[in-house]
Amino acid sequence: MAHKSKNINTFNILRGNSNASMLGDELALADNFNESFASLDAEVRNALELSDDMHEPFRIQNGCVLFLAEGEFGITLNLNELTLRKNDICVIAPGSIWVYRYVSEDCRIAHISYSNDKLMSSVIKSDLLYLFQQYLEKQRVVSLSPDIFNEVMSLYAGIRETLLDENMKDEYKRMVVMGYFQIIVAKGAQWVVEHLPQDHERRNSTDTKKSNERIFENFMELVRKNCKQERSLSFYADKLCLTPKYMSTCILQSSGKHAKDWVRDYVILEAKIMLRDDNMTVQQVAEKLSFPTPSFFGKYFKAATGVPPRAYKLK
Repeated sequence: MAHKSKNINTFNILRGNSNASMLGDELALADNFNESFASLDAEVRNALELSDDMHEPFRIQNGCVLFLAEGEFGITLNLNELTLRKNDICVIAPGSIWVYRYVSEDCRIAHISYSNDKLMSSVIKSDLLYLFQQYLEKQRVVSLSPDIFNEVMSLYAGIRETLLDENMKDEYKRMVVMGYFQIIVAKGAQWVVEHLPQDHERRNSTDTKKSNERIFENFMELVRKNCKQERSLSFYADKLCLTPKYMSTCILQSSGKHAKDWVRDYVILEAKIMLRDDNMTVQQVAEKLSFPTPSFFGKYFKAATGVPPRAYKLK
């Protein structure tokens, strides 16, 4: 069976989709407010060549934001299980790996994809606005009050209406859209500042649980960035200025899972994405993941998944 690369650019998926509004390769909006989720979901899954169980991982090359207006939407993002509910938003950073978990039948969701090096770089200039972006990416899911969520959705509707205006040239659309984004990001920055005092107090607490959570967050970020080259716990402990034993204890207490298992699971996640790419052989995947031999990689992959990498690639 042939497979596309599981490194996904959502602009390519949404281009030509009747539900999408686009501004070149800078911005794309899509939602299912006027139809069932099933029809929109079917289009996306066909474009991604996802199987019916939807449990295949893929990497998103561009950034995107999800807005849940109704229902529930479950995903695993960089090995973290997330559930979006009504009035939730989720910011997904470029390069993130996600897996669909489940979608409720009454799910109503809006989606914005953006090019990190174009439109958003023009909007996010000040330290305060950068703080807003970083806060959302770190929090993963943020629950808004109904009033604030409805205000954000009104701005979303304004952006979409602008993109659909056939009489407006792209250069003017860009100016209008940037204005809308400035409003969204400025209001978001104010919201973050109002909530930061509580977060700051929590993060500076001497409570062991909070300390372990910070170590776990930093550990997972290091694993995400370095797992293709490093699987040794001593590497991550050195980066965190901790002993491997102490780091492992903190990770276990915070997550209920051993540090070595987190590293293994992220390596397997990366391997699955590469194996589903027709342009990569098992040997090339082993090399990309810094395994000494394809045989060693094969044993490592089978021990974690129950199937050899070649069998996974062909299924």
